[in-house]
Amino acid sequence: MTSSPTGLELAADAERLAALDGYDILDTEPEQGFDDIVLLASQICEAPTALVSLVAKDRQWFKARIGFNPCETPLDQSVCAHALGADDLLVITDLTQDPRTWGNALVTGEPHLRFYAGAPLHTPEGATLGTLCVIDTAPRPHGLDDGQRSGLRALARQVMVQLELHRAVENRGQALAARAKAEEQMRLAAEATGIGVFDFEPRSGALHWDHRVRALFGVPERSPVSYEGSFLANIHADDRAHADAAVQSALDPSGACRFDTEYRVIAADTGTERWLAARGQAIVEGGETVRFVGTVRDISAQKGAEFALRATEERYRLAARATTDAIWDWEFASNHVLWNEALTEAYGHAPEDVEPTGDWWIDHIHPHDRAKVDASIHAVIDGTGTAWTDEYRFLRADGSYAPVLDRGYVIRDANGRAIRMIGAMLDLTSIRAAEAALRDARRKLDMERSLLQAIFRQAPVGIAVADAASAWTTMINTQAEEMLGHGLGAPGEERQAGYGALHADDTPYALTDYPTLRALRDGEAVRAEEMRYRNGITGEVRRFEVSSAPVRDEAGGIQAAVTVLVDVEDRRRAEAMQTLMNHELGHRMKNLLTMVQSIAVQTLRGATDLGAVKEILGERLVALGKAQDILLGSDLDRAAIGAVIRGGVGAHDEFGRFRYEGPDVEISRGAALSLSLMIHELTTNAAKYGALSVEDGRVEVTWSLAPGAEEADLCIAWRESGGPVVVAPTRKGFGSRLIERGLSGQVGAEIAVDYAAGGVTCHVRAPLGAFQKEG
Repeated sequence: MTSSPTGLELAADAERLAALDGYDILDTEPEQGFDDIVLLASQICEAPTALVSLVAKDRQWFKARIGFNPCETPLDQSVCAHALGADDLLVITDLTQDPRTWGNALVTGEPHLRFYAGAPLHTPEGATLGTLCVIDTAPRPHGLDDGQRSGLRALARQVMVQLELHRAVENRGQALAARAKAEEQMRLAAEATGIGVFDFEPRSGALHWDHRVRALFGVPERSPVSYEGSFLANIHADDRAHADAAVQSALDPSGACRFDTEYRVIAADTGTERWLAARGQAIVEGGETVRFVGTVRDISAQKGAEFALRATEERYRLAARATTDAIWDWEFASNHVLWNEALTEAYGHAPEDVEPTGDWWIDHIHPHDRAKVDASIHAVIDGTGTAWTDEYRFLRADGSYAPVLDRGYVIRDANGRAIRMIGAMLDLTSIRAAEAALRDARRKLDMERSLLQAIFRQAPVGIAVADAASAWTTMINTQAEEMLGHGLGAPGEERQAGYGALHADDTPYALTDYPTLRALRDGEAVRAEEMRYRNGITGEVRRFEVSSAPVRDEAGGIQAAVTVLVDVEDRRRAEAMQTLMNHELGHRMKNLLTMVQSIAVQTLRGATDLGAVKEILGERLVALGKAQDILLGSDLDRAAIGAVIRGGVGAHDEFGRFRYEGPDVEISRGAALSLSLMIHELTTNAAKYGALSVEDGRVEVTWSLAPGAEEADLCIAWRESGGPVVVAPTRKGFGSRLIERGLSGQVGAEIAVDYAAGGVTCHVRAPLGAFQKEG
């Protein structure tokens, strides 16, 4: 297997060189036919440079050229040589990336060529003489479109027609026929591309327009045209000066002699405004411009698209400035990234510190996130998708990292290859802070809701909630269910039929009487309204205090009503009992004061020693007070007899000289006061004169129940022993009378006092019922 010949090897092929020599074309003067072809090629392919390049043995020579000053270059600088073996177009989208051309001096140095497209010039015998090529100083990833490829091929064939014409110039008839054919083919090629041709002779001022130029300027086919009257006159007033200046510059023989501009024309026949692109080349002979030829092309649609694009770009620019997102535009071929102002405003990166490359962006991703982001974005770029999104940490200018959400959209060419990506990077810092605050607020709200629910469920009062949508109670707590004896009941107003609210006269509540409905429908605030309610389970009627208030929204509309039920039945009963007890206490106080008055009167009667009377009166009142204390310590109506007796003895029992014995029996309030005073008098006498007056004296107090006539009798015995010999008193004072008569008058008791020498005894007997009867 052998490798394909290189461009230099093909250039040196003897048969090919012989074919080239047969045309006798090298180093000939410029010819209009060839010049028109490169002009058209430049227009069709929208390239600044077009050449008819003929590859000789050691050089490439340009029969016609536009946009390139040298008329020839060394063979080692020839790109066209690589097309000599091609059957069709040779297109190199980026000369710096192709190993055949990346070392070419015209690529590495001035004019820094980047794009090449050449159509080979094939003779009828099959030899390749060179190319018709177009060249650009910027790479073209998409190459040429289908129309441009077809146009370049057609013009390459026209070059061969011109070469055949040149070779056949000796035969005039053949030459004229060939020229006519070439002109016709040129016309058809121009019409196919929508391009018009002009030809201006500066010395005579003659101006020639083909029918396409006339149509664009709105000038009839046979009307004469002139530079000022037809060309300048029909150019838009705002563009006329610069168009004229561009023509005059091209006509200057000391200049570049090239014409390339855009302007607007106003059609003379219809007044239609069009945008035209014009290109031309001045031909100089002997230092004087003798001819100026060129083309014009309608670019109105292109301009409209450009203006729309500019408007879109301006809207994009304004939108990019208005947003806080960092907008980026990444062009893959050049690895160039363009950022909007938000990169500075949101992340602090000054424009002069930002390298417009993808590498700079990747370097500013947190090291721990970099591999993840690189993998996710290349999965989209290298795949078939278009949308990419990821979250990561991006380095701010101050050294901190911002959490960001980045989204990008991949733009692909016709072959599906990713060529560009546009995206927006959103700083999530404030969003994350807001989310944290929202989570905290929700946590607090949940806690407050739980607390409210707990309060609602566990409150010691009944709570009911009604909403405006249902116009009735929709929720009640457990306490309310227990108080009412039922739950919500059936839906709708019919549930009210099972409710047990009663007025003071026991008539049931009407629907409109319920405080909840009054608050919900009328906005009335009800405060502690008393309601009687029959419990649905027990049937017991209890009194409630009901409070209900509307709940309003910000606009004042009623949304719900909250009702609180407080069971006041026990309180009301306690209040009634307190009132009764107050009355009873007043009555008893009167009785007590009467007794105190009687004791005082009896004590003071016939008294001569005020000091002794004072002491006796005080002791008697203390005894009365202790009896009262015993009553107050019980239920005020009854007292245990043992406690009453011990209270009457008081402090005299501090040495354990008393013995008590008897069953647990309660006696009435009146009997207790009389018995207490009686025991006090017996104790006082014993302390003065009896058993308690000596150290060895003792007192025994017993009580018992004995059968009586109709009921049991309560028997009480007081026995003194160990004291001095008892002497019966010669007269009886108030104390003696109190002992003998106190209980007899209170309970009808039989009382026997015996002043025996061995010790005083006292026996009391009365029906138990009399002791327990209040009155």
